[in-house]
Amino acid sequence: MDIDYRAIGKANKARGAQYERDAAQRWGTTRYPADSGGPADLVPLPGYAIQVKSGVGLVNKTIREAVDAARSVANSGQLGVAIVVSRHPGRLRRFVVIDEDEFLAWEGISK
Repeated sequence: MDIDYRAIGKANKARGAQYERDAAQRWGTTRYPADSGGPADLVPLPGYAIQVKSGVGLVNKTIREAVDAARSVANSGQLGVAIVVSRHPGRLRRFVVIDEDEFLAWEGISK
């Protein structure tokens, strides 16, 4: 059985573009034109430069559980935040992970 890698690549690209359109709508902005080569995927909002990434292995079970745990203990008026520490060889990096729906509502951007 031959694998059509071109078809797989085309489907992945289309899926990514749809995720960008969805994010643009949710954030109340627009997507840059396809293949513009810019560093951001969405037209900037005041205070935000937005890059959209997707993939099966991008967010693993540990990260999802951390976000859910933070959300479960957040009181009214608090935002559940997970801090993810990456120990890539030679470089320690920290990332903030927040549920998008809750973040948008927190910021009053919710559409």
